[in-house]
Amino acid sequence: MELTKDILEIIYFLSTPLLALFAYKALGQIKQTKNQIDESRKSRQLSSKRESYKLSAEKCDYFLNNLIPKMNLIYRKLEEENVKFFEDSEVIIANKRITVNPDLKKPEDLLKLIDDVPILELFNALESFAVFFVSGVADENIAFLTIGRSYCSTVKTYLPILIPLSDNNKHFANTLNLFIIWHSRIEKENLEKEKTKIEEKLKQSQTVNIDPIGTKD
Repeated sequence: MELTKDILEIIYFLSTPLLALFAYKALGQIKQTKNQIDESRKSRQLSSKRESYKLSAEKCDYFLNNLIPKMNLIYRKLEEENVKFFEDSEVIIANKRITVNPDLKKPEDLLKLIDDVPILELFNALESFAVFFVSGVADENIAFLTIGRSYCSTVKTYLPILIPLSDNNKHFANTLNLFIIWHSRIEKENLEKEKTKIEEKLKQSQTVNIDPIGTKD
């Protein structure tokens, strides 16, 4: 019995450093595994970001080489047909809400838009373009710097017919969502520029005060 007790004590004293060594190695392996997981995650994120940048560049190229020619064609058609529908309609954009008052004084203009101008073809192409950015698959910040203002200018022009056709965002939702995002950003940039100009003018302006006679020694 005493022998068994002695053997157990020896095993205990021997096992303590072994357990410490095991724990040290186990913690090292856990840390190494965690580092590998972190590296793998960072690699996936980097790869995804690279792909989103690449896709964004491709879509910008598509916009410049395919959509802009369509826009130019429609513009020429509107000029040829003397369609003033968009010019005479009212568009109000406030607090990320769009309100339109289409000009309906000339119903024939709407008929010309339907029959003679390939405007729905452009709207469908814009929707296909916008979905990549609204979904986050392509980087919208990169695209904004390249074609953001051109996109917003185009969509804003056609809002008098896009909004009624959207039927409360059932159609062309991506086109309109991307427009709101980029239009709000442009408005903010414009306000910041105006703020900077005003601050510069304030710095340069001098305030002159004339004290009443006898109020100072």
